[in-house]
Amino acid sequence: MKISTVLALTFFVLIVLVSESCKKDEVDDYLVCGNCSNSEISGIYTGSGQYYTDDDPEVTENADVKLNLNNLENNLFEAKVEVLDKFSKTYFVQKEEGSAAITISGTNESINLTIYKKNNEYRINGTAKVYHTQGDSLFLDHSVSFTVFK
Repeated sequence: MKISTVLALTFFVLIVLVSESCKKDEVDDYLVCGNCSNSEISGIYTGSGQYYTDDDPEVTENADVKLNLNNLENNLFEAKVEVLDKFSKTYFVQKEEGSAAITISGTNESINLTIYKKNNEYRINGTAKVYHTQGDSLFLDHSVSFTVFK
């Protein structure tokens, strides 16, 4: 009985190892898109992210995130970040020509976006924050780190 249990266990482990090694590796073939035009990156993106607010010490994982990136003129964009029923903030940012990054850091808000492209699909990884100062200290009010797709 002992030998059959050991053989069965060994066989099971081997099957698991072989099946894991045969799985196709997932490749992230999105490329940083510094040469994307303002019109092609404009639009509504949806995805998920992690949301934090100082009202609740628990981080919300897999929060639904929506980013509306609207090219107002030249390199000026309106970026509205929303976490369903939790957070909404509009940022006005500039995208430098040839750059895949959009970043601003203000005295009470910041946003960092990086644009990627695969064929005709776009992905933006980003972090948006709202904070305030009290005395000499900086306090984080809201933060959302996200990946969204168009």
